[in-house]
Amino acid sequence: MSRSIFIVDDYPINLKIGEMFIKKHGFFDKISTYLDAEEALNYLTIHMNNEALLPDVILLDLDMPLMDGWQFLDRFEDIMHFLAKNVEIFILSATIDYYERQRAKRYPSIKGILPKPLEIDSLHDIALRLGSVG
Repeated sequence: MSRSIFIVDDYPINLKIGEMFIKKHGFFDKISTYLDAEEALNYLTIHMNNEALLPDVILLDLDMPLMDGWQFLDRFEDIMHFLAKNVEIFILSATIDYYERQRAKRYPSIKGILPKPLEIDSLHDIALRLGSVG
């Protein structure tokens, strides 16, 4: 089964490194990257009825200009039940404090918090969760 992932981060180097790392380890067939959280959200809204075009997973940075990760999550929570498939979100952060961990618990769409830089074990755990590796 084909699996896809979105990476949403305002630093182009983080997107490139994440994309290369994910490709190298082959847990996902399709990788899309977004510098702008609103652009990613617009994509999800436009394609909400097309399961094949929706990601299985979104890796989301919290600290971004224009629309930050929390604003993305607020809007995502409004549309997630209308999406043609379940999309799981993982926060991708170099540092996350106690307050942010507690805040993250209020979002049902958040399935975990992953360290930056992305680690092989984190990708493997996500793939296991999706049933794409044994």
